[in-house]
Amino acid sequence: MIILLKRVNGKLMVIERHFYLFFFVTIAVGMLIAIVVIEADARSEDEPVCYSQACEKRMAENATKNGVSASEVERTVENLQLELNDSLKSTALLIEETEEEIVELVEKMSEYDLTMQQSDNDIKPTLNAFNSYKHVVKKAQDDYKKAFAEATSSEGLDEAKTLRDAYDEAVIELERLEQAYEDIKLKASEDEDTYWEKKRELMELRDTLEILQGEESDLKFDLRMSQRNSQFIVIDITGTCKVLHKLSYEDPDFTYPGDCLKVRDLMHLDTADPTMSGEFVDMGYDMVRQKSPYKEYWKYYEQIPNWKVITVAPADGEMYKKATVITVSPHTVHYLKAPGAKDPSSVQESFNMLSNERYEWYDIYVDRYCEQVMVSPDIAIVERALQHVMRECKDPYETWIPKKTFKIWSDIPFGLPPWMNKIIGDVEEVVEEILPEPEVESVVCYSQACKRGMEDRGIPWRDP
Repeated sequence: MIILLKRVNGKLMVIERHFYLFFFVTIAVGMLIAIVVIEADARSEDEPVCYSQACEKRMAENATKNGVSASEVERTVENLQLELNDSLKSTALLIEETEEEIVELVEKMSEYDLTMQQSDNDIKPTLNAFNSYKHVVKKAQDDYKKAFAEATSSEGLDEAKTLRDAYDEAVIELERLEQAYEDIKLKASEDEDTYWEKKRELMELRDTLEILQGEESDLKFDLRMSQRNSQFIVIDITGTCKVLHKLSYEDPDFTYPGDCLKVRDLMHLDTADPTMSGEFVDMGYDMVRQKSPYKEYWKYYEQIPNWKVITVAPADGEMYKKATVITVSPHTVHYLKAPGAKDPSSVQESFNMLSNERYEWYDIYVDRYCEQVMVSPDIAIVERALQHVMRECKDPYETWIPKKTFKIWSDIPFGLPPWMNKIIGDVEEVVEEILPEPEVESVVCYSQACKRGMEDRGIPWRDP
């Protein structure tokens, strides 16, 4: 406590030293208050700030986690996206060049086929001419030998010499025909080799095109996955359920089939800041989230990338676009197409003809990009799906999506003969011994560019 006055000779006197101390302290406090007021007035109402210590802690953790700042993490993701984009463009160029080569080769295949057929057709006439001329040579040989044997005069020897010269010419012609036959056989063989070589080349080009198209599809997948925002998760019931809840509240006699959950059943999963994302209001039939008082309020959360924001029943459509959406169905979820399939319309993976089995998946459906998830109306199932969505659906589907097995031919008591079942069982055991279990915590890479990018950064990856 500062004493400003004291009594001296019956009079109150100001203690000068204490007065100046009090004066300067008062000025300092006043200036501090003025600065705080000015700063508060300058802050925009729409500017999101950290209202809690938890927010500040998350921001600090994000800035120091693993010694990497948020900007460095963002730059790493950008570099990966650029690498994937470059690989995607080069792959597209290779696809275009391969398609051009295939078109050119297909157009020439008819010429190769025609040349091969024509060369093959030329073999038989040439062989016939060669074989026929052998008889001419044999007759010429017999004639000149007979003439020499019967020659008794100069005229007879001259005639025999003429016949022998004719025989020599016939031998030369026979050798020419034989060479022509060998040449046409060689040409036919070469034309056939050329045809089948081009045929194999065409098959290899088509295989290469299929591989490149698969690589392009995988690159597009990796690029899309690198661009998706895994920070936001939305959990909501269907619009049908919301309407049914309201109707049943307004009319007690109204009933409906189904097991719709309510938003109030999901509120314990919400991690969003109600001052940012909007408060919940009890409407009687259910809890309804009000619109956020801020525009682009999600930027508040984007300041803290490591904060998984789970928003139950958001009131705006923009959050649905940014987030992985978990929708609670009014009925039990079951389907035939395999979860996360490249072709969502294909049901081929749900059939195993060798083992006489077909499969159905239940309770949780997830698309390939882990953006849309449909779950059965059960809180435990919702929580299980949320747990794996928070890990970006990297766990094998078999570990968290129930699958049931049925017989394809139920009236046939067996699938394959016992000896074939034994062989398949032995092969499966050997494969299970050889193949290692995939690492759950590694990144799933579908393309070579993604794998190279992960290796350069020292991040573990695994094949799908």
